[in-house]
Amino acid sequence: MSDYSSILFDADADGVATITFNRPGHFNGLNVTMASELGDALARVTARPDIRVLVLTGSGRAFCPGADVIGFNAEGGPLPDLSPLASDISLPVRLYQLPVPTIAAINGACAGAGFGFACACDLRIAARSAIFRSAFLGVGVAGDMGVPWLLPRLVGEATAKQISYTDDKFGPEQALGYGLIQSVHDDAEFPAAVSDLARRMAAKPPLAMRAMKRHYLAAANVDFPTFTDLELQRHYHLMATTDAREGFAAFSERRVPRFTGE
Repeated sequence: MSDYSSILFDADADGVATITFNRPGHFNGLNVTMASELGDALARVTARPDIRVLVLTGSGRAFCPGADVIGFNAEGGPLPDLSPLASDISLPVRLYQLPVPTIAAINGACAGAGFGFACACDLRIAARSAIFRSAFLGVGVAGDMGVPWLLPRLVGEATAKQISYTDDKFGPEQALGYGLIQSVHDDAEFPAAVSDLARRMAAKPPLAMRAMKRHYLAAANVDFPTFTDLELQRHYHLMATTDAREGFAAFSERRVPRFTGE
């Protein structure tokens, strides 16, 4: 575990890294310290080739309900001074562009900035007790953390506007129906479900997994012919790797492949 004060960071021998929002007494509300520490932890993940997948989750009963408005009010008067967070507005971009696949393990309240972080992840799974809300209009602002860019790509433009404009709370079953999350699990079974998904992803060939992440990032920004050229270049590179040879051999021999990232 790390020595951060508002998040926890851990990376295990299987290549699964976990960042946990860790201000349970404040329901994991985002403050300047948490934003700074999250940025540092994302940099650590980027710099470590042994990390194969990142899980983002929260401690206690919440994922992240957004900015710690009550805390900011206590420090700065009737309106929260969120300007110190301006330099960290790139956090959802950095999370979205992380070189390894990411999973938002949504264990409770997920709103505001926390909702943006969840949308920036590649996959989202939720506990039965999770609650979602855009939450920006409720405090008189139009939002940040890239939600109007991210959300339509996940659920479609009309549903994204409905979520944002009505600012209603909704549960995991409705989130599943929207296509916002991939699965819902009873609270008691949720940690095991998160672990199972993360380890299944971490067991995939890491070079190919990182290349696939780059595929999806590129596909959002280039035309189809340009993308297929990029795809072909990476394909030829990956076919020359030890992992590809192992994958083909394991398939032929009907055994589980042993990928090493080489």
